[in-house]
Amino acid sequence: MRVAMKSTYSLLCAVALVGFDIPAAQAANPSPGVRPNGAALEVRPPFGFEKKKTRRSVSGVACSANQAGQRCLVVFDEGTKAQFAQLGAKRLEPVGTPFELTATDGELDAEGAALAGGLYYVTGSHSVKRESCTVNPASRTMIRFGSSPNGSPLNLVRTTRLWDLMRDEPYLKLHLEGCLGEGTGGTSEQLQRRPGINIEGIAVAGDRLYVGFRAPSEAGIAPVYSVDAKALFDGGDAKPRLERLSLGAHLGIRDMATARESILLLVGPDDFEAGAAAAWHVAEWKPGAAPRKLATLDVRKEDIGDTCFEAIKPEALAILDESATRFRVLVMSDGVCDGGPMIFDLPR
Repeated sequence: MRVAMKSTYSLLCAVALVGFDIPAAQAANPSPGVRPNGAALEVRPPFGFEKKKTRRSVSGVACSANQAGQRCLVVFDEGTKAQFAQLGAKRLEPVGTPFELTATDGELDAEGAALAGGLYYVTGSHSVKRESCTVNPASRTMIRFGSSPNGSPLNLVRTTRLWDLMRDEPYLKLHLEGCLGEGTGGTSEQLQRRPGINIEGIAVAGDRLYVGFRAPSEAGIAPVYSVDAKALFDGGDAKPRLERLSLGAHLGIRDMATARESILLLVGPDDFEAGAAAAWHVAEWKPGAAPRKLATLDVRKEDIGDTCFEAIKPEALAILDESATRFRVLVMSDGVCDGGPMIFDLPR
């Protein structure tokens, strides 16, 4: 059984590699390092969580586009709550109070947020627990809702259908309950399936909802799985499709954001983070094509200026504006209280 599974798995990996190599011209001309447009934005008042651990766990953001005083949804991978915030020139101001994303107990492990057609979307990681490799059904939830002017959600709809769809996808099925990272707490069967599923990015473009994976990311190849957004929540044919993108060794997708004619990928260390040698960067991707690296993010502790600090791990990306020559993006980080929000201008 072990040999048969390994052979099938190897064949799937070999097939998936075709057609997603980074172009030679791009490899010969590495993208520039880009510094933020000044220091991190002030977050005042802080997000409404008592625990610093929660405030240091920003994992996704979605902002309204091209509007003065942009409204953003910020999600956290600790707990089960999210909060809205208003974006100003030098400040991000939380609005209302944190609200529940789930209706049941358990760790949602929210890892991505998106906004399309006036509706917000949030995804759980769909992962096992990192240290123990125990199953975490609560993470297999996706949520869709609107918002009120006072910063509260409207008409929350929740679904676990994405997990069921992934069980029918041959490549993803092999990883669904595998361990994350080294996976030392897993059973022999889980360790054999390693690495496990870890969704960390989400975007909605047209009628399709895309999820990007931090893991599995093997031989520099990371999956993106997409479905019909309405059908996922309301029923009907979800028209699932899997694509696998060449990102580079030890790299996975850490967030996604929808541009006018493409999707931006925030790329960073995969689940074997201790061995990662590559820097955080942003790539532009058009479904069906290879991703194109735009810029490496040059982020430093002095940009944050915050004592509530463990590390800078960019995990949240939102497009604030785009032109023919650049994307202006908001980047927020895990490991920093309130995400240490920074603005970058990325050349196209």
